[in-house]
Amino acid sequence: MLARSRLFAALIALALLAACASPSTSQPAASAPTSPAAAPTSAPAQAKPAVAPPPTSASTAAQPTSQAGAAPTTAPAAAATTTGAAAKPTAAPAAQPTAVAKPAAAPVSGEIVVFAASSLTDVFQDMATAFQQANPNAKLTFNFGASSQLATQLGQGASADVFASADTVQMDNAKKSGAVTGQDRVFAGNRLVLITPKDNPAQITGVKDLANDGVKFVTAQPSVPIGTYTAQMLDKANADPAYGAGFKDKVAANTVSQEDNVRQVVSKVQLGEADAAIVYSTDPTPQVRDQLNIIQVPDPLQTLASYPIAVAKGNNSTGGEAFVSYVLGPDGQATLAKWGFLPPPPPQASASAQPTAGAANGGQPPAAGGAAAQTANAPIPSVASATFAPEVAIKGLVGNPRSFTRDDLMQLPAETVNVSFLAGQGTTQASFTGTRLLNVFDAAGGAKLPTDGNNAKLRVTVMVTGADGYQVALGWGELDPEFGGAPILLAYSQDDKPMGDKQGMARLVVPGDKRGGRYVSTVKSIEIRDPGPAQP
Repeated sequence: MLARSRLFAALIALALLAACASPSTSQPAASAPTSPAAAPTSAPAQAKPAVAPPPTSASTAAQPTSQAGAAPTTAPAAAATTTGAAAKPTAAPAAQPTAVAKPAAAPVSGEIVVFAASSLTDVFQDMATAFQQANPNAKLTFNFGASSQLATQLGQGASADVFASADTVQMDNAKKSGAVTGQDRVFAGNRLVLITPKDNPAQITGVKDLANDGVKFVTAQPSVPIGTYTAQMLDKANADPAYGAGFKDKVAANTVSQEDNVRQVVSKVQLGEADAAIVYSTDPTPQVRDQLNIIQVPDPLQTLASYPIAVAKGNNSTGGEAFVSYVLGPDGQATLAKWGFLPPPPPQASASAQPTAGAANGGQPPAAGGAAAQTANAPIPSVASATFAPEVAIKGLVGNPRSFTRDDLMQLPAETVNVSFLAGQGTTQASFTGTRLLNVFDAAGGAKLPTDGNNAKLRVTVMVTGADGYQVALGWGELDPEFGGAPILLAYSQDDKPMGDKQGMARLVVPGDKRGGRYVSTVKSIEIRDPGPAQP
């Protein structure tokens, strides 16, 4: 009886072993084709018992989990045709190249040919230093010129890996010719300014004076972007009665030359061969700025330049893509800002994005100022302080009294100064970024100074008033380059941060002052005053 019981138990054990063994032989083939997402994790589990000792098994088993999204496209196909342990040696080599080629951020190599608008000369050469440090085996070769000439060269077969234009028209021409293969993106903007020689022999104070008799005006060829932007500006002025009948025709009659690119235009004025020209705000570079007068073009006449960039059909597309990414990235954008370029518009501001934005807003029009204005103003929220001044009013002896927001000030030539001054109970050290008062006055139509006597302008005062009523008076001689020429700033950032409510939107900064009494921290208005000649 005992023997029979033992025999019966043995038979049951054998049956259980058989039942457990049968699924393991069929599971790989059944599960792999029907569940692709599960295949990468199930295949290694089946392969492990058969090939556990070899070192290749460990890397093979780890491969599917590290590949995540890439492995399912390879592993299910291999599992469907090959079952069991043999599937992994076949699948692993197929997936391995993907893992090796994954790092897209690896340094690039070879020559990278960049065709770029001449107004980008300094900023791109500045970028080249950092880019080539990160890519020591790469060599950037630049071809700077008028965007129209570069687009023509590309259309005629010239080889380039990157094309950066000063307007979208020439980028479109390069795309139509097939020379540009990548998607173009706007990476920077620019404003127009009026320049004259430092001695300003024609006594030009604004755009209106370009039509005066005897003025020698220089511009670029009509097909060159700066020539196009200048023509658009003159069209706007011509339509404004304030500039007089036939304004554009008078300026055309005063035009003495049309240059091939904007840098040649600047050179003509710098050398005194012309009395005035319209150029980009970034063209008066530090090398030539002290030889020029810079007069802001009024906002109603402005045409903002847009700079698109794209990969071109050259011999080093990988290098071209790397440089385009650098320009669009934070380091490239920081360099552009350093040289005075405007940031590219946000995606919401583009024409193609407007319908989507409207739909998302229930069909309502965007808020005043648009997305770009909201983004720019975001660091300075509304505050309860009664002394906060969101704008600075420029009044008195200027051609076009107006108010400036922080965005307006940031469009003007920027400077950063490090200062130290006594304030309160101790010494304050800070870095301020802003624009010179003279730039602000120029943007308000220029200072209208008295000429009724020898150096009559030296009796003029500049009264700076804070939102809390605090006032400081400056003498015009402190600002005038012919006399003091101090770099007195209207600052909008302190230590690289927008100033908060206690400091207002802008602050007067007087480098060289030992005490902070003239550092007006809540500037509300600035007025140029003339007490008039002394009475005998």
